[in-house]
Amino acid sequence: MLILFIIIAPYIFKIILIGDAFYIDDEYSYVNIAINDAQVIGACYVFYKAAEFSNKHLFYILRSFALFLYIFYLLDIGLIIFFSTRLYVSDVLNMYDDIFLFLNGFGLTEFIITIFIILCTILFIKKTHVEKTKSLYKTFLLIVLMSTFSVGFLYEPNTSVRSVFFRNYVDINFNSTYSKTYTDQFVSTFTYSPESNCSQIESRPPDSIYIFLVESWSNYHSELFGNQNNWTPYLDDLAKNNISLNNFYANGFTTEAGLYSLLTGRLPILYGQIMKLDGAIGLMNFPKTNTLPYEMAKLGYHPYFITSGDLNFLDKGEWLKKIGFSSIIGAADYSDSSQRYLFNSVSDGELFDKVEHVIQSDSRPKFIVIENVSTHAPFYSPGINGEPIQSEKKAFLYTDKLLSDLIFNVKTENSLIIVMSDHRAMTTITELEKEVSGGMSVSRVPGFIMWNQKKWQLDKKIQQTDLMSSIVGLIQGRQCAGDVKGALFPIEQAISPKCIFHARGDSRELITVKCEENHQEFNIVLDGDKTRSQMETTESKLAVDIVNYTRIQQH
Repeated sequence: MLILFIIIAPYIFKIILIGDAFYIDDEYSYVNIAINDAQVIGACYVFYKAAEFSNKHLFYILRSFALFLYIFYLLDIGLIIFFSTRLYVSDVLNMYDDIFLFLNGFGLTEFIITIFIILCTILFIKKTHVEKTKSLYKTFLLIVLMSTFSVGFLYEPNTSVRSVFFRNYVDINFNSTYSKTYTDQFVSTFTYSPESNCSQIESRPPDSIYIFLVESWSNYHSELFGNQNNWTPYLDDLAKNNISLNNFYANGFTTEAGLYSLLTGRLPILYGQIMKLDGAIGLMNFPKTNTLPYEMAKLGYHPYFITSGDLNFLDKGEWLKKIGFSSIIGAADYSDSSQRYLFNSVSDGELFDKVEHVIQSDSRPKFIVIENVSTHAPFYSPGINGEPIQSEKKAFLYTDKLLSDLIFNVKTENSLIIVMSDHRAMTTITELEKEVSGGMSVSRVPGFIMWNQKKWQLDKKIQQTDLMSSIVGLIQGRQCAGDVKGALFPIEQAISPKCIFHARGDSRELITVKCEENHQEFNIVLDGDKTRSQMETTESKLAVDIVNYTRIQQH
């Protein structure tokens, strides 16, 4: 009886909780989840029961398989609830080298999870006495599960925006099309190349350039950008009195995707690349291209990357070195006695002190990218005595004040300061965000620029990939824009790219696009040679060409 409760409980929980959450978008959400997930739960129970009638070796094989189906099912539910993404088995296989991050932050939650997994393992593997008498409820349950299991092979969830969450994770792993490759014939006959037009502008080299990546900063945190919570009042005030980016978009849903977009000027649309457990990009697997730190070094700026987090995570330190950063500072470069938080990071206070020290002690022209951690989910910031406090509101209020103080201390008349989010927080999209930004709510984030004492509200659509060519163009006296790139400078004549792209975190085979001509959003399905738009618009062919070009160039 206990094993039935253990197996069925998360199934019922998911139908009720996630079905209810998605009911507003799909009136069949409960049915979709019940039918599709019954295939996994039914298989789990069948393998568990079949083991009772097997020999010793087959017993442990069948029970282990049932346990894996069950644990992965729980992980998939957790990822949907907390990160709005699905479980891909390749993520687990590629995360084994980052397990130390879990162990390093081992606390009460991790302890409870570990104990639960141990108890489940014992329950699944332990041999039990097989009752000879038939149990009516077990027979009935088996008939229901197996009937639903069979129906699942014939049943197709409808094509609502939530369909990726209705399919079971086995189906997601084996039938998703994002990993399909292009044929040699398609690649050899593909002729599209992005168009770009350049014009001469006044060359205005800044003394130094500072880019602050505020982890997970989202419109709903900001009264100015989202008209909701007032959790970044000081940054809002700086944005109001300088150049606010009112239509700024992140190209991906993770920090690594943000870094890749910003520092390479390329869209983080994967093709044959390794994915990690959190859906992040394995950065070292991307080909080396022209990068912003290399360009800045050629223009006479010393490139720094400063973070409070662990540079071993996702090979970030090696990748930063590979793309041209001369000086890289991470978690290992702070005092051993410092209080540690998520990703072995020090507090944002220590991070910003380090940044200020570097700026004041190095008189050379500098290009510095600063990445914080405190505002990363689950949002830990220091309490009065330095102890970790988990609160999204407190984390943003904490970082907001410290970062605005740092900017005030380091800005000069001719420095270029860019403050932007790396991606929207992995939290539920608010109703106001949906109303204002639609499907691009997952992409639209705050950002502002401090330059030449200019006060301006920039309403042009700008994305992270536009920053590299914009900064280099400002220094060289050139403005270039076209199919893929927009141009920020000069601010009064800023140009949007023809299309904004967002690599989705919930469904990896979809890229959400918003094009300038009719402002209509649509999705592109990654499917090798058959990559296509789900909606025919005047710009959809161009958008598909850009996606295919981006992916082919990565290989």
